[in-house]
Amino acid sequence: MRNQAILRRALIAASLILMLVILLITRAAKRAEKAEEGGLSAGQTASEEDVSEGQAAEPLQLPGILSPGNVHPAANLLNTDTQFYSYNDEGSTLTAAVGIDVSEYQGEVDYQKVREAGIQFVIIRIAYQGYVTGKMVVDSNFYRNYEGAHAAGLPVGVYFFSQALGIDEAKRAAGFVLATLDDIEPELPIVYDYEIHHADTARASDLSQYSATAGALAFCEVIRNAGYTPMVYMNTQAANEKYDLGEFSDIPVWYASYVKSPSLPCGFTCWQYSCTGNVPGVPAEVDLNLLFLQKEND
Repeated sequence: MRNQAILRRALIAASLILMLVILLITRAAKRAEKAEEGGLSAGQTASEEDVSEGQAAEPLQLPGILSPGNVHPAANLLNTDTQFYSYNDEGSTLTAAVGIDVSEYQGEVDYQKVREAGIQFVIIRIAYQGYVTGKMVVDSNFYRNYEGAHAAGLPVGVYFFSQALGIDEAKRAAGFVLATLDDIEPELPIVYDYEIHHADTARASDLSQYSATAGALAFCEVIRNAGYTPMVYMNTQAANEKYDLGEFSDIPVWYASYVKSPSLPCGFTCWQYSCTGNVPGVPAEVDLNLLFLQKEND
């Protein structure tokens, strides 16, 4: 009986190995077929297989590196006279880059035009969690968006729209994001984006401050342990009602506030200042952001 059990296990192992070999051969064949066809045809939706390793444009260099902590930018140094805000402080080590964040709702983006318009980075929705079921789903345009931004040489970050009910779900969400990234290496942070949904059926809108904060911290811990920089997105309502801001002293914050002079007790690293941007190359209105950076030469 023991020998039979060993033989069965060996046969199962061999079957699994054979299935893996067949899968790898199939994937390789699909890649070769795409290469022969010259890539996507009009109207196709990009998938994981479509992330190209082809030649990209010269990478755009940001004017600095991420600050070691959140900042409190001086209101009088913000230039808000044009659609693309800037931060001007010649006597400081602080500077900023202007960027957009996108999802499937922006449609098919021409990132070369985006770069030529003056945009310096992109944060792409990688996936979302249903506010009723909690099911995690990859954004239908994630791979297309990543491929386009990467080919245009734009630094990329990603965000996950979460409706996690606590620590365990938030950790699973982080694992889902890392698995979806696979061999993609974003240059900018991986963002946890929990927002209050006001529908009666929303599963996570009644989260306590403790649960919301603990979930965000758990997600960030998994991301940081995997070697990436985490970030937490919050609007004013979430900041006031759902988060213990004292817990975010060493975690970059992306703050959404559509005022001319934003302020948050814990500071922030990225500021989403508009949700109605009109950027060449983007078919729909798009969010605009300032990413605060430390000048490297100071």
